[in-house]
Amino acid sequence: MTNDEKIAIITSFQDNPLVHSLTCSVNSLHENLVPKVYIDEVMLVCPTCKTVQLIDDEFIRLLGELDTRQREFGRSREALMKQHRCVKEF
Repeated sequence: MTNDEKIAIITSFQDNPLVHSLTCSVNSLHENLVPKVYIDEVMLVCPTCKTVQLIDDEFIRLLGELDTRQREFGRSREALMKQHRCVKEF
């Protein structure tokens, strides 16, 4: 997996409203973590306090799977609600 692919997966996950974003280990109220490349490795950086967190390829793969499945669930839920003309969100 290239660094660009890793960043795309993490960014998609962080932008997904159906999952809990990756947050700072120092203070979860800080801005969401953003992927950055340092010395040819993708790491997560807190834009607020600049704390750096390591992230391995397997975890990035899991984020990609979770992101994909949750987005599929969201599309299925929307289709079901339209089919049954539901107004109320759950």
